[in-house]
Amino acid sequence: MISKKSTLLYFLFLFSIYFFSQEKFTISGYIKDAETGEDLMAANVFIVELEKGVSTNTYGFFSLTLP
Repeated sequence: MISKKSTLLYFLFLFSIYFFSQEKFTISGYIKDAETGEDLMAANVFIVELEKGVSTNTYGFFSLTLP
């Protein structure tokens, strides 16, 4: 027979997996020209596997939040 304590631990384990799977990550940075070092505005950053992407701003900065 399964005790109440082991059942509770089992459900807590399942809920912790669910909550950690909802965590998001942010990737950000600047894109610059390799030769001149100038900021590249309107450059595209795209992650093919997730089909998500963003463009850089006028300072070459981008920020992309991933699941």
